[in-house]
Amino acid sequence: MIQTTDGGFAICGESNSFSSGETEIYLIKTNAIGDTANNAGWIETYGDGAGVDLAGHFIFETVTGGYVIASTRNSWELYFMETTNTGGAISSKTFNDITPSEQFYCVYKAIEGFIITGNQDVAHSRFFNIDINFNKLAIDKIIVLEIPGFNTSMIYARSIQQTYDNGYVITGYMDGESGRYLFMLKTDEKGYYEY
Repeated sequence: MIQTTDGGFAICGESNSFSSGETEIYLIKTNAIGDTANNAGWIETYGDGAGVDLAGHFIFETVTGGYVIASTRNSWELYFMETTNTGGAISSKTFNDITPSEQFYCVYKAIEGFIITGNQDVAHSRFFNIDINFNKLAIDKIIVLEIPGFNTSMIYARSIQQTYDNGYVITGYMDGESGRYLFMLKTDEKGYYEY
């Protein structure tokens, strides 16, 4: 959920109430008191065809007042879609280059685009950052993070935020011999490990 520039809210998620069994992206736009009635807001769903499950995870308002939703497609592909300020679908893009495991985390960059962090798959748990160029909805680069002194297959990202120097701070947990530990790391503006 985000607060929008008009003082209302935009909420994304998933629903299978409006399809033949597949889950679809569910987008709700409300006014400042959370109402959608009497043209105060609207509700939209977005599918991608029979047998395809979509689930909205993150939503961002664009400089034009529309929205971009970061989603999963069939649980293992990254899927981005852009809408107008009234919920009309503009474009969508599936990224087959990376297959996130159960969770990924995304932030809107200060310069138009997104950075995503997560673990690539359950078998290998590669720790990655992805830089996505908003204007062309294309991956600029995929960074498999290498952290000196740590086995990154045991590190799991759970949050990412942009810092004042345009780098990123990532938090999560790591599995060790005697238990599970909180971790935090800092990257530069390109997503490479600093400390």
